[in-house]
Amino acid sequence: MDTNHLNLYLPGLRAKYEPIALANQTYMDLYNFTGLKARLFLEPIWIGNWNSHASAKVMSAEADVLVHLNVTLPNGEEEVALQVLLKNVKANFTLKIDGMIIRAHVESAKANEVRLIHSSFGRVNLLMIKEAFNTLLIP
Repeated sequence: MDTNHLNLYLPGLRAKYEPIALANQTYMDLYNFTGLKARLFLEPIWIGNWNSHASAKVMSAEADVLVHLNVTLPNGEEEVALQVLLKNVKANFTLKIDGMIIRAHVESAKANEVRLIHSSFGRVNLLMIKEAFNTLLIP
């Protein structure tokens, strides 16, 4: 993911980071401007209503999840570009435990509400973020 391509979903992201990317030759080629690298990660901040469904071999839970989008600057530091809170996410998942490592496989998830926490590049279409999240995680 990079700031140029993510601009389709987050208008204003490219305009914010393009001058920084263009000032550093490593982020530019003659035919295709790629922008700065971006990293997306999720941070569960509340999990409740945990259930296990033995017949379906799946678990379910509700959660509030903080979504972070960080942009890697040319000096290697990360800047927080966007944080949104997905409220009351209902998820179905399986867990695999291997020694001390727990891996979760999300079967489906749906967020009921999205709240903007921080944006470094201007307005954000929260409905689009909600629909993108819900569409991406349809079973």
